[in-house]
Amino acid sequence: MLSACERGDIHYRRSDGKTFDDPIHELVSRGILLIDRDSFDAWATTVDGKSPLPARPRKQPPYPGWASPGTYRFDEDRWDWVPVTPPVSSRQPATPPGQSTDTMPLRTVTPPAWVLEMQAAEANAPVTPTNSTRGDATGADDQDDGDGDVEADAPVTGVPSSAIIDAFRIKDSDTDNAQWWDQRMRDAKRYGLINARTAKGQLQNPSYWRPYLIAGWLVDKDHLSAKTVKRIVLHHFPDWADTLDYLGD
Repeated sequence: MLSACERGDIHYRRSDGKTFDDPIHELVSRGILLIDRDSFDAWATTVDGKSPLPARPRKQPPYPGWASPGTYRFDEDRWDWVPVTPPVSSRQPATPPGQSTDTMPLRTVTPPAWVLEMQAAEANAPVTPTNSTRGDATGADDQDDGDGDVEADAPVTGVPSSAIIDAFRIKDSDTDNAQWWDQRMRDAKRYGLINARTAKGQLQNPSYWRPYLIAGWLVDKDHLSAKTVKRIVLHHFPDWADTLDYLGD
């Protein structure tokens, strides 16, 4: 396996957050070698026909943080949360005996914004942004880089850009930190963040991101240590805590 690592067949890194290119045997002897599971599985399957590691259990995605309780249900066929359409009765109440059936026409009432959004999602129609879906847009989400996005009307998983910026502090000042993230989120493909994004922002809607992939990217780029990003995810995004097993201490 170590030879495969040296050949580049298996990806690895060191757990102490340093970038020194020490020999792999020294990393093993010091107990700081971290093996990438996906590349190891691919190498083991090529050599032995299967990986010795147990298959990862399929994890149910967390309930959408922006949705009210009970408005979404988990669809096992799609393996995602989908809107719940409020039941509408087609039956009309019976007219009591002796009462005229001539009634005043019903006044047209515009449904609440959340009802319109759910009806639009069920009909696979674009939803007009409202206050309940806008979030805290940072302006870092409206550049089209063409990859890694879901359809605009599909249920979105992840957390908004503002949550990522507030949680992962790279710069001391709020302004400098926001500008640092803004540059990378706008050009996610160039900076290697495209796979961490689950939905690209449109108009006033923010983009959504997977916190554990953002954490791994920060460690790989030596912006933060593995210990620091794990503490941030556990504090700010506890629903994603069990996705950090691949990070060392």
